[in-house]
Amino acid sequence: MKKPLQNTLKTSLSAIALIVSGQGLAQETETKEVKKAPEVELIQVVGIRSSLEQAVLTKRMSPVITDVISSTELGRFPDENVAESLQRITGVQIERVRGEGSRVSIRGLPPTFTLTTLNDRSLASAFALDYLGTASRNFEFSSLPSEFVSSLEVHKTPMASLQEGGLSGTVVVRTHSPIDIGKRKFAFSAQGAHESNSGKLAPRMSGMYSDVFADGKVGVSIGAAYTERNAESHSSLSRGFRKSRNYTQNLLLLEKFEEEKERTSLIGRIEYEPLDNLRLYTEVFQTELDNLSIRSQTAYNFGNTVGRINDTSAEQVIESGTIRQDVDGNLLTTKTELTNVEVRPGGRYQSRQGKTTAYAFGGKYEFDNWLIDGELSYSKSDQIGDGLNILSRGYISQAGYDTTLDDEMTSLILSDAAQLEVDDPNNYEFLSFFGEFGSEIEDEISSLRFDVTRHFDDGFFTSIKFGASIKTQEQYGISKRLDVDKAEFASIMGLTSNGAGGYNGAPVIELVGAGSGDFLDGYSGAAYVPDMFLRAKTRSVVESFSRTELTNMGTMSTNETGTIDAKEDILSYYVQADFSTLDDRLTGNFGLRIVETDQETSGIAPDLSAITFQPDAGALITIPAGGPIDVSRSYTDTLPSLNLAYEVNEDVVARFSASRTMSRPALAQISPSTTANNVPPTLNTNNPYLDPFRSNNFDMSLEWYFDNASILSATLFQKELVSLIERETNNEDLNIIELSSDGSQRTITEEFVVNTFKNGEGVDMKGIELTFQHNFSNLPGILSNMGTMLNYTYIDNSEPEKVTGASENNFNASGYYEGDKLSVRLSYTWRDDFLINAGAQEGFGRYIKASGVLDGNISYDVTENVSVVIEAINLLDTPTASVDGNGYPAIYEDNGRRLLFGVKGNF
Repeated sequence: MKKPLQNTLKTSLSAIALIVSGQGLAQETETKEVKKAPEVELIQVVGIRSSLEQAVLTKRMSPVITDVISSTELGRFPDENVAESLQRITGVQIERVRGEGSRVSIRGLPPTFTLTTLNDRSLASAFALDYLGTASRNFEFSSLPSEFVSSLEVHKTPMASLQEGGLSGTVVVRTHSPIDIGKRKFAFSAQGAHESNSGKLAPRMSGMYSDVFADGKVGVSIGAAYTERNAESHSSLSRGFRKSRNYTQNLLLLEKFEEEKERTSLIGRIEYEPLDNLRLYTEVFQTELDNLSIRSQTAYNFGNTVGRINDTSAEQVIESGTIRQDVDGNLLTTKTELTNVEVRPGGRYQSRQGKTTAYAFGGKYEFDNWLIDGELSYSKSDQIGDGLNILSRGYISQAGYDTTLDDEMTSLILSDAAQLEVDDPNNYEFLSFFGEFGSEIEDEISSLRFDVTRHFDDGFFTSIKFGASIKTQEQYGISKRLDVDKAEFASIMGLTSNGAGGYNGAPVIELVGAGSGDFLDGYSGAAYVPDMFLRAKTRSVVESFSRTELTNMGTMSTNETGTIDAKEDILSYYVQADFSTLDDRLTGNFGLRIVETDQETSGIAPDLSAITFQPDAGALITIPAGGPIDVSRSYTDTLPSLNLAYEVNEDVVARFSASRTMSRPALAQISPSTTANNVPPTLNTNNPYLDPFRSNNFDMSLEWYFDNASILSATLFQKELVSLIERETNNEDLNIIELSSDGSQRTITEEFVVNTFKNGEGVDMKGIELTFQHNFSNLPGILSNMGTMLNYTYIDNSEPEKVTGASENNFNASGYYEGDKLSVRLSYTWRDDFLINAGAQEGFGRYIKASGVLDGNISYDVTENVSVVIEAINLLDTPTASVDGNGYPAIYEDNGRRLLFGVKGNF
């Protein structure tokens, strides 16, 4: 039940009094944008140095700790991917999905703690590119063309008027304003993108038009962008030590992931300024993202050597050369060879078709010393996903693994004779045609915001600001599956009998290699990597039939216990005071934001007494539905903030900030659903009673602006996370029903890893950020065209096994040259090892190893308006390697290099 407004205002005023008296503290990061206050306006600039100079000016004028990246011109953002630009900001790291920047972390905290807004509003996102992935609150940067972006603002400290949700910080993505541009402008780009692993070339095109009419009172901007990507990643995956198999390595999987991504985006904005003090606007943004991926796999199943769980009658250990203890004292078989090893080729056809549409209408009206600002916005995102696969099974006489040869990759032990057995399609029996088919995710956000600012011409206070917003977010997701009878599929595809009651899988299996070069050719360690491997011909089969024909071919089912159904109603209101004193040398603001959240979730309870397991259908684990679950709950957060900026002298600014911030759990986490994974057998149970993440934050910085576009700064920060959501992992023996493809069934006992989310204690994170940026314009000759950007971040995490994404050491080094026509930039980003998944692989956790990525950009002005541009991502072809909590190889992934080249114009 919501509090009466007068009680809330009384609470707000009391908290502000505490702040003023020094008993409450907070932070701030918003750029002022109204008259009679220090205005920070993002100016359209040309060239690297001019852009950096503007970014430094914006940072200096801001009352909060913030960083800004601005486009050099309309349609000329510094990087092809917005996230790639963000990673060069001090304290910011990015998460890549197959080599492409996808999500953003600030100061070592997970991407879920970063709030990203588009023109100060949240954007619905249902994009989940991975198989069985679910949507989250994270902004998917790969869905936004960089050509549409005017600037990025990274607010590391909050203030009351800033939207809540960014516990670690807020990224504000801004697009162009036609009235602010003030004239006719047209920009275009036409590029090709070459992927080194696939050897394929894909187009990338965009156009932006902006103009003003009626003596500058009407402004219109429109933009369109089309991008294709034909990427390929190679990986070796070790799927953990299986406790029920005496801690033998469970699975070694070689995978080639081919991705065909197509994105079409549109943006439009109309502004109307009938009076000098009134501006109205409407805006629309739409992105369609189609992603087709083929996961070509060969799996060596050491935990299932004869195809049946807990049946070791045909297994013989040839050699077990290395047995070591894990961190809990369990014995791990780190090197072994077995007979009758099961090998399964796969070729999962993974399709994702998504669309996001956003609308906004708002206006600003200023009279006397008042500013009224309001906006109504709506966004909707949906996605349909498939994940069909053809599975076959064969046995080879002998195979093994060795985790001791290399700390990055588990080696396959395979003789030449055994390799010939693996490569022969006639050795395989067709098992099943199955998978996700027509799964749906929908995300919808409606929001109404209203802000009022009162400015003062003199006195201590420069302005008082207050406002409120109402936001509703709903997310719904359901997983659907198609299973085709073995005999029916064999009849349709003309598969012949193998004489043992099954069917020969050779017609639906093929031997493949890398698209360009050799498979994992960037790897130079001691582990054995085959050049070729088998995969299923799933793509050719799926694309030979219509969706209706595929549906009629088999049986459709719905995973009712895994349904996501959650809704939030959020009411936020705030008051904020901006002040200036000591001849304007001390400025800042303090305020309070109150957030009331009403949550409704629905789901289906699982029936754990009748779980079924189908080893011949991709080791499918099915959880029957029990009764319905409906949960309603409410909670309130009080978020004070204080921001101070003091000019020590004309070149030095000292800042202090203190605040309380929060981030809500993903809607999928609070939906009362239960899902299952098969390697190892795992149950994942969500919790509708999860509380938000909450943190008390303190920041201090000293910034020396010793030249134009130059800064030397140091920032100390501390985050006291008072609450976290933890994953609790237990092992539980369950009786399940095993269903074989021949129709037989039996009851077996299998040990499951049971993961649940719970409210847990917080952690303390503190660190330091160092930044140096300078252009060497005072040096002679060619050196005067050069400059550098260096930054380093150190993070001390009190619980390194609980918080994902926190690298202890992080640094970025960029250098550039900018002449009259030629511009060159090289950027190297390095981060220490970090936890990527807590409790994965039988509770051992998974850590990404330390690595660095080198990117480059070259631009040459052919004419005043047209440039030739070359951009390279991951120039050194750096792989991503991860290990489990005991230091043994988990996943080694090679995403290759990406080279973009073409022309850009601006008229």
